[in-house]
Amino acid sequence: MKKLYFLFVFLFPLFISAQSLQTDFFNSLDKSQISSGILYDRVYEIANLTSENTAATGNRISQALSELSRSDFLNRFPEYEVIKNIKKQAFINNQIPVSIVISELQKINSSAYEEGFITSVANGNLHLNQPLEEHHFDSFMVHLAAPLVENHKGLNVTFSFPENLIFNTTEFEIQNILVDFDNNGFENLIPNQTKTIQFNSEGVKNIKFKVTLENNEEILLHSSIHITKSTADYNTRNAGAIQPIESSIPYQGFGESQAYNGIGEYQVFVDNVDGILDKPIIIIDGFDPGDTRDINSVYQLMNFNNGTENLADEARDLGYDVVILNFPVYTRNGNEIIDGGADFIQRNAFVLVELINEINAQKVGDEELVIIGPSMGGLISRYALAYMEQNSLEHDTRLWLSFDSPHLGANVPIGFQHLLNYIAYGPLGDVTFQDLVDGLLRSPAASQMLLDHVDGHLLPGDPVEFDPTIVLPTGAPNFRTDFQNELDALGYPQDTRNIAISNGSGASETTGTPGMNVIDWTFYPDGPGGSTRALIELFFTPPASQTISVSRIRSQIQIVVWITVDESEAFAMSPASSAGLDSAPGGQFDIAGLAAGAGNNPILIEFLDNLNIDAFDFIPTLSSLAITSTTNWYAAVSESDIDVFDAFYIPESNEQHITLTQENVDFARDEIFLDPLSTENFDFENLALENNPIKENIVLLGSIENAELQIFDLKGKLIYEENRNLENRTIIPINISSGLYILSVSNESRHQKIKFVVR
Repeated sequence: MKKLYFLFVFLFPLFISAQSLQTDFFNSLDKSQISSGILYDRVYEIANLTSENTAATGNRISQALSELSRSDFLNRFPEYEVIKNIKKQAFINNQIPVSIVISELQKINSSAYEEGFITSVANGNLHLNQPLEEHHFDSFMVHLAAPLVENHKGLNVTFSFPENLIFNTTEFEIQNILVDFDNNGFENLIPNQTKTIQFNSEGVKNIKFKVTLENNEEILLHSSIHITKSTADYNTRNAGAIQPIESSIPYQGFGESQAYNGIGEYQVFVDNVDGILDKPIIIIDGFDPGDTRDINSVYQLMNFNNGTENLADEARDLGYDVVILNFPVYTRNGNEIIDGGADFIQRNAFVLVELINEINAQKVGDEELVIIGPSMGGLISRYALAYMEQNSLEHDTRLWLSFDSPHLGANVPIGFQHLLNYIAYGPLGDVTFQDLVDGLLRSPAASQMLLDHVDGHLLPGDPVEFDPTIVLPTGAPNFRTDFQNELDALGYPQDTRNIAISNGSGASETTGTPGMNVIDWTFYPDGPGGSTRALIELFFTPPASQTISVSRIRSQIQIVVWITVDESEAFAMSPASSAGLDSAPGGQFDIAGLAAGAGNNPILIEFLDNLNIDAFDFIPTLSSLAITSTTNWYAAVSESDIDVFDAFYIPESNEQHITLTQENVDFARDEIFLDPLSTENFDFENLALENNPIKENIVLLGSIENAELQIFDLKGKLIYEENRNLENRTIIPINISSGLYILSVSNESRHQKIKFVVR
């Protein structure tokens, strides 16, 4: 009995989605027998509405509304596109809509098959032999209430209760609704009203609902929402420290009707020495769909040594000022939401241009900027600096640090992309994953950066199936190639010292092996030994010149033997010059991070728990160092391969993307901090450089008799030596190439070292 019951749980939605199977089976049923009007067999049960679980978050209630919309013959529930528009408008209005669902639904039970009312025919389709009877249906009650969003930025929250989001399909009307916002107990709720709550702290807030029907039935429902501080909250604490900034240079991206200015926000963390903005270091946020990293989180990217030290803190202790640039989610023209952290790279670069001009105008003195670009921030800063130079805009920047940035493109395994897209837009229809795929993969920035992209492989007009003739890595149409060509034509900044940190191995260490099995796993929705199952196989892209299946999903039922009722597969080929990207040396993506977006999908949660790997190559080493002398992603790196960076750090082993270690921090310190390295004997007036960086002459300020002058490069090689008296202001002509050097000045009793940059 159990096996046949779950056959219908799993089989029906697959029958109506598979192209080769009939699509009108449910239309042949007598709708008058479905008293609730809702036949839950028409969809795959991700929201699990037949359970007695009345707890809901934004993800679950959104999924529930989507499933009810698709399974309701009476069309009383909105399609998910409508829900998405409601969420969008709510963001614009800064209100969180709450939905309440009280409904009955039905499912066909196994007796319909056992008694021969429904049979399968030779071609695998289902056939209704005679009208179903009342006992062939099981009824279930759905009781849910929740805000439509999972997370909200802002301690001051306005909830709205639109009447068109309160659904009651039962015969008993709703008489009363009470709500407790985790603060002052239950209070009455009237449809179409708004309620503003001031939370005192961040965290998960539990919301309770009491719904009373006219038959006096009282239904207690539970929900929650995660609250974090907004820019306004931080500004209340920090006296307006976070400032908005808008570019004055507009940009028109693909698919846009006109050019638009970009919007960002920044905060200045002045040094701990004099508290004056006079030595600015700008750090730019990278790829961040949904603005999950605020300014404080970007600051924490500079943590190292297990979080016990922070490079930004160290800089401020040495007299440098740290400026953080973030790209928030914002509205344009009052009706369009722009996800700044995943917007077009060029538009965000123009926001940085504006910030560079602003900081140069605010700073005291003539100290030049240092700009650090982690991940996509390296592309944003590269574009901004090169653009300013080519358009005669002074950026007054001495050092640009690219931190594991994808100058030649980034990678997400195409097998993963196929699987995630199938779960989002295939028969499962997981709305949580629709949001994940749209933000993580289909955003403008992701479409610009990914070397291989799901949209480059889809059959025309098909949302999930891959074209079997497109197997080589293919970028997103109209995005990837156009962006890389523009970036290459723009080149790199020429008036700065350009350095790079890679998190990818320089010694050809791989992440797994080409073509390896990532997962070969069978998922049983009705438990081991059940009659329904999903078979999932996933592989890394193959060795050079080989073609393999990288993703295959089969949905099967057991009727004597296992029968596949739905299948989707993706193939990938590697070029002759290199094995596939997935296991190449590079900064690694932590797959566990995807679990946060799995929502209520049991297949994805179990899938992530059963992977044979925990990371894949995200930023290939060659890409982070802009190496174009080879097309073999697995090639070992030699110093002669790197021609666009003046200095660089490459680890022996692959590291997680955007990871600071003691070694690469030491490298960064030597480049960023120009203050004296050490001073022995403080009983004399220290020497100082009149200018730093310098071009042709070192100008030393201060006096020392019989001084020994030595200049070393960073490898410790002595390149200049002289003995002379220094009096007040001494000019020392030099003829050395651009770079970072150490000047040593000493006599019998005194010794001082000074770092300087030659431009």
